[in-house]
Amino acid sequence: MKEIRKDPFTGHWVVFNSALRDKIFEFWKERHYESPKIEKCSFCEGNESETPNETMAYRHSGTQPNKPGWWVRVFENKGAVLQPDEDLDRHPIGMYDVTTGFGIHEIIVETPKHQTQLEELPFGQVRDVVWSFKERISALKKDSRLKYVTIFKNFGLGTFGSMEHSHSQLLATPITPRKIKDELMQSKDYYQDKERCLFCDVIKQETRLKERIIFETDHMIVISPFAALSPYEMLILPK
Repeated sequence: MKEIRKDPFTGHWVVFNSALRDKIFEFWKERHYESPKIEKCSFCEGNESETPNETMAYRHSGTQPNKPGWWVRVFENKGAVLQPDEDLDRHPIGMYDVTTGFGIHEIIVETPKHQTQLEELPFGQVRDVVWSFKERISALKKDSRLKYVTIFKNFGLGTFGSMEHSHSQLLATPITPRKIKDELMQSKDYYQDKERCLFCDVIKQETRLKERIIFETDHMIVISPFAALSPYEMLILPK
């Protein structure tokens, strides 16, 4: 069963997938003390037939879809928590709000090389990975049923990462998370109160103080947030 349930106490929406819950439990129980050993990785170049058909890929000229010759490849997640062929239907179950399990869940394989992680890739390759994020988000914006897209990575047993091969995941949902709504409302309230952009003011203050700047170019700035929720949290802002 796949559906999105609203927590009546917090207002947060939660993806509920009973099959994934059981899969994670078995994975953790059986492999908690082991490093994953992958004999034949379906994400590696040459094993394209072991994944769903690619949604998009950056390929060398003359190569065919779902064949070798790519350096970034995107396809539907075999273990997707949401499905694109589900009908979108929001309905009550008594006092509770539920939305059917419609959405998009994709894998972005960041390199054909199994042993190379994202931070080890050359700049041009990392740029293409990020550009693939942009392309997929731009394409999904055309579907009016989708309201929010997030890109995330998990690696290692502590995050239930089952594939060593460097990859990211894309999840597009028919609802906007409560946290994102709160941030949008906060920036709107700030503008109405001070007639200034919240993000512009943050950039100005951080640039003046020079205490939390991690990286900066003419077009963007990376800072450690003033009220960071976790160690190593970073905020990337366009100028």
